[in-house]
Amino acid sequence: MTKVLIIGATGVVGQRLVRHLAQRAALDIYVGSRSYQKAAGVVAALPDANAHLFPVAVDCCVNLKACLTKIRPLIVVDCSGPFQGAGYNTAKAVIASGAHLIALADARDYLAGFADALDDAARANRVCAVTGASSTPTLSTFVARMLTEGWQAVETIDICITPG
Repeated sequence: MTKVLIIGATGVVGQRLVRHLAQRAALDIYVGSRSYQKAAGVVAALPDANAHLFPVAVDCCVNLKACLTKIRPLIVVDCSGPFQGAGYNTAKAVIASGAHLIALADARDYLAGFADALDDAARANRVCAVTGASSTPTLSTFVARMLTEGWQAVETIDICITPG
């Protein structure tokens, strides 16, 4: 089984990701939240999941390293946000644990400094660390590219994405 830890799994995006991944039988999904009760609620709402779901209390400022050591996930998806003004402590801990990281960050400052802050550590630990895997910039860029395919030029693009 492939172990996946989802940090922030009780938020809007995290719950959607859990629901989608829960359809895959080959996964052990650790549904992470600062509140064990909220994580257990997300698990309980998916009684027909094909994946194995495990609620876990994980607070990136308190017990992240211990959770990573206990669970030993192959992949960690960080949906915890907000990433505006955030540092890279969570990402550094995930990389140091030997897990691959996908951060759903959309904050420009976080995205801009991600490679400089983490590339050497990711290479040293032989893991992949990806950021920007959120609706902005990932999905919005994809949609813009598809809609403008074959165009000669694009001067500006305004994008608004609302949850729900």
